[in-house]
Amino acid sequence: MTANRLLLTLLLLYLLCTCGRAQDQVTPVVPYGGIYAIPEATVTPDPTLDYRLVIDVMSGHDKPDSLGLGLYNVARMLNLFL
Repeated sequence: MTANRLLLTLLLLYLLCTCGRAQDQVTPVVPYGGIYAIPEATVTPDPTLDYRLVIDVMSGHDKPDSLGLGLYNVARMLNLFL
């Protein structure tokens, strides 16, 4: 087996393993800005704290019919912290 074939085989095996573990996005509060549950996360939002965030909502998207990135980030933060 040549080195190129070995690398290609390893890459395909890696992709198959990682695609099988894919998680679905959840949107508990807002139907945009999906988040993922990460059980092994070491830092998670504390519901007893008050967070103050600054998010740029003035910058728009290139396409006028698309949700702006700032509003998408607001939706993600609401889904994450509420």
